[in-house]
Formats: sequence, structure tokens, C-alpha cells
Amino acid sequence: MQKCLVFMCGKNCEQYVSSALESIIFQTHTDTSILFIDDNSEDKTEEIAKTILNRYFNEKHFFIKNTTTFGKARNASVHLRNFVHEFDFIAIIDADDQLAKSTALEEISHQYESGYDVVWTDYVTDNGFIGGNSELNNLISARGQGWKTSHLFTFRSILFENIDESYFQDEFGEWITSACDFAIAYPILDQTRRWKYIPSVFYRYTTKNPNSHHNNCKKARGLSSLSQIESAKKILKKAPLPCKRWLAGESGALNDTLNKNHNELITKTNNTLNILNNKISWDIAVAIKISNRFAKIINFHTNYGCNLNTNSMQNLIDLIDQFGADGKIMSIGASKISTEISCITEVTGTQTLHALHERSIASEVSDKLSFLNIKHDTFFTEPISIGFENIDAMYPDVRSIDDFFDLIIIGDDFLRYGIDSIAISLPFLIEKFRGERAFFIFWGPSYKNKFQNLVSFWKKIAPDFIFETTYMNGDAIFVSSGQKD
Repeated sequence: MQKCLVFMCGKNCEQYVSSALESIIFQTHTDTSILFIDDNSEDKTEEIAKTILNRYFNEKHFFIKNTTTFGKARNASVHLRNFVHEFDFIAIIDADDQLAKSTALEEISHQYESGYDVVWTDYVTDNGFIGGNSELNNLISARGQGWKTSHLFTFRSILFENIDESYFQDEFGEWITSACDFAIAYPILDQTRRWKYIPSVFYRYTTKNPNSHHNNCKKARGLSSLSQIESAKKILKKAPLPCKRWLAGESGALNDTLNKNHNELITKTNNTLNILNNKISWDIAVAIKISNRFAKIINFHTNYGCNLNTNSMQNLIDLIDQFGADGKIMSIGASKISTEISCITEVTGTQTLHALHERSIASEVSDKLSFLNIKHDTFFTEPISIGFENIDAMYPDVRSIDDFFDLIIIGDDFLRYGIDSIAISLPFLIEKFRGERAFFIFWGPSYKNKFQNLVSFWKKIAPDFIFETTYMNGDAIFVSSGQKD
């Protein structure tokens, strides 16, 4: 079994340190030790950490208390360096964060047994945001590929022994105190191409710690303060350490050959896309993006075909994303696109009702959603005669629905009732709008030549509303009770 050393630093983390250490206590990997560095805390971090370490890691921990604040980079160079030779791999876990999976270190250990030198995973923040970590191209340097290895970052111990302390200092010889994860990771990544990304959330990152860099910078960009951004630029300008552990063998010759073939393949692919016109290339990119997030849409289209093109579907996704789990949507007579709507709202968590005016259509939509294993609220409602100004039309009776909606989608299932049934939908349903902002979409490709007439009629009823006749690839009219984002 690979011996693991958890490198944990923290200052004034009394609120978080118990959770951080407890997440290691419950790890299934049985050969884990902890190097805990209290970086000059002024609260009870030392007391809490020592109590837990002495109880659960009695002979398998090292505790250091700095009398001045070092920062993670200096702590690594000065303190971690003294312990790395005793362990197979190092896992960096901050004292205000936690491991999110009990098998995290065990699964990572298996990767080192397989011959990898650097292993990282993805993370989730305390407000539910999934991090943006991903794979790196093993054939070229990690520098220039973007920051994709943040948490949980682990590495083979022998790689740390080759790093001079100057890599943890700025151009003036001062210790780096921000972007320390950058300072540690890149000289490690320089030395090897044997990287492994595990696409699972193994780490829980705390964003709300008031002592964090980004919380002490009014101009922070997301989780990065301005000082972190500047330090990161300086770190990336440092000369990379030589790579001696290539993907295959101890020479870079095979890597160079593989990289050449890889680049040739990319070039051929790009040339193929350039032969296609830009619109087709864009459709392909959007379709890939949609299918990655909404897998059931592919299953649906494979079995039933599709009515929405990629750009129209992306427009609908962007709108529904604004509501999230708190939003409410009702579709009426939109059987052709109701399944695609449900595929989207299942992922976003948005509450959705489908009202249909024919039993056979309601049953068909229900069968499709059941086939996709999507929970749904689909029902049949009798059409009734409605009069408004000089119009008399048939319309599904939704008066019994005791709810209000952020978005109402009207479909063109009312062909046999004529254009008047569509015209009357906005005045009949306007009382169902929720809040100061609500949206209304009429999806009716077969009525395109009537769009301007409909908008003219609706503007008389709701002159303050916003109307757009080119929505969803020109197949729909978009109506908003407020300015559209």
C-alpha cells in the first residue's frame, strides 16, 4: 500500500479544522499520516487540531506551530521538505476544507500503484459550485494549458525533492504568500508527464472563510484575489524544471512523435470543420454542449425525432436556466416540444406542467416522458369557448390551476381552432404570470406568416410588454413583461 502524507496548513481556522481532520479520520486508506502546520493562529486552531490528532493519529502525525506567518509555499519548502522522503505520495488539504469522499485517498493510492506521478480530482464549493478541473494533454507541458489541477492535488513525493526554494519565492527572493497552490503544482508538473485526472468530486472547498484571499479583496475575480492573479503570472514565468519522467520511457522522443501525430489529427479535424460552413460547425458545437448536459434529449431524439434545432433549444435552455429550482413553467398545447422542455427542466429542477386539450395527445406525451423515466405533470383539460373583444375562440380551460408561472409556453396544437385561439391566449393567461417579470412564448412554425398580426393584437392589450418575432430560430414569438436579459 502507498504511504500517504496529508499536508495541511491553516491560520485561524477554529471554525473549520474539526471538519477538515474528521474527513481524513473516515478515509478507507489505512496508511495515512498528517503534517499539520498551524501558521501562527491567534484562535483555538492549535488546541482543536492537537486534540483530534492526538486521539485519532497518535503516532501518525506531525504538528508544527509557526511563531510568524509563513504561507503555504514557504511551509512546503521549509517544513514539508523534511518529511517527503518517508512517504510515497503527498495530498494537499487546507485546514478550512474537507475531503468529500471516504474512499478518496484509497482511490488515489491505486493510481500511484499503477505508475502515475501526479493525480488530481474535481471539487465542490460550500455553495454547491462544481469546480472546473479537467484533464491535461500528457504530451506537452502543463504550462499554458490553464489551471486545471487545483483540488484535490496530490503528487509522488520524490518530485518535491528536486524543487529549489527559489520556486516558492518571487523575483526579489521574498516568499510567495498568494497563489501558493500554483507555486507548488507547476514545478511538480514540470518534471513528469505521467498525470492522471479523476473526474469525480473528492474535495469540498470553503469559499466563505473570511480570512481567504478572495474575501479580503474588493476586486477579487471569483475565487482569485488580485494578489493571487499577479503571483500566478510571476510563477508561470519561471523557467520550468526539466521533464525526466515522460509518458513512455525515460526519453521524450516517443512523446514528441505522439504529439506530432496528435497535432496533425487536430489540424485535419479543424480543416474538415472549415470545409463545412460556419453555421454547421456552430450547430455541431452547440449540439455537443447540449447533449453533455441533457443526456435524455439524445435518447428522446434517437427514438422520436426532434422538433427543435440546436440554436432554438439553446435559447430555451438559457431562458429556463434563469429560473432554476425556484421557477415554474406551464406549457399549453405544446405537445411537439413538451418532452424536450421536460428533458431540460429535469436537469434545472424547474417545476413544469403540461396542459393538453386532447386525451390522445396528453397520453402520447405522458408515454414519452415515462419512456425517458422523467417525472411529469401532464394532464388533459377540456377546451371551452372564450370571448375577448370581437374574438370568440376555443381554449383549454386552465382556470382551475391555482398557481402562477414565470414562463408560459404556447404550442400550435390549436390548428383546427384557427389563429383566434392563439390570439386569445395572452389576454386569457396574463393573470397567471408570477411576479413583476414573466415570460410568454408562442412556438408556432406553421403560423410564421401570422406573427406580425399576433404581435399587433397583443401590443394593444399589453403595450408595455416586450415582443420579439425572431426567437428560437424565428419559429417563436417571445413576450416579456420586463426587459429581456
